[in-house]
Amino acid sequence: MSSTTLEAQTSPTLVLIAATSQEVEPQLNLQIFHGPPGSGKGTQSAELGTPTVATGDWVRDAIKNIKNKFHNLIAPQAANSQSGGLIRDFDISKIALHASRELIKKVSQSDTNSVTIGLDGYPRTRKQWGHMQRILGILRGGGQNITETHFVYPLDPEIAIQRAENRLMRAKEYQAITQIVGTPQDPKLMPRKDDLNIRTRIKLYQVETIPAIMTIAETFPGYDEVTIREILNGNTSLIPDGVLTLRELDCNRTIHFIDPNRTIAEVHQLTLEAMQT
Repeated sequence: MSSTTLEAQTSPTLVLIAATSQEVEPQLNLQIFHGPPGSGKGTQSAELGTPTVATGDWVRDAIKNIKNKFHNLIAPQAANSQSGGLIRDFDISKIALHASRELIKKVSQSDTNSVTIGLDGYPRTRKQWGHMQRILGILRGGGQNITETHFVYPLDPEIAIQRAENRLMRAKEYQAITQIVGTPQDPKLMPRKDDLNIRTRIKLYQVETIPAIMTIAETFPGYDEVTIREILNGNTSLIPDGVLTLRELDCNRTIHFIDPNRTIAEVHQLTLEAMQT
């Protein structure tokens, strides 16, 4: 047995990497959406029309759908997830990798020269970012051209909590009305269990995800730790004109901090303008 095979068997990270070294596409454009619950990152990815992997949707389906290939992996973690906790880092990385590869195959059927996909809800921790960086490093080392565009929608924790509570209230009203009228219920409009534990989720975002985003941002020229930390904790007054952009000189990696304290249309416009800079 070769040393590479042995390492792949003993290192979870290398097992994850090994699965990516197949079927390299000529051009991959990643749009990665970051932000706390209620920040609107999922809405903005939908507004852009980018085919997107929403890891939260994948986790919810894996919990309830026994036909989901990750059901046996994720179902035992259901109680933790539904109480506001995070799925284990390596497990969520496996889901993100599998879902991304499936989406890339689908998108590349219509465009074989360039593929653009979004990631919503991944990476959420430093370990997950480490997994992702190793994967991208392997692909780039194999000759694939990859661009990363990070969109960060920072939000004051109390505003995020209020938004989630309002969403839960609207969902409960929708549920009650459809039950009275007897009309079919749209699962996307029904109450979400994770909204019941919004304070736990916000705390995890502060403890786990903010450090991960700072780790991503610190590699860019112009990074200022104090300013970025303040922004990520919701001080959007530090974002001039609604957008703060850091960019690598080769422009293959960009991170945009976008003020989400506006209407959906206004935030969408800021996101479009950021993409064009």
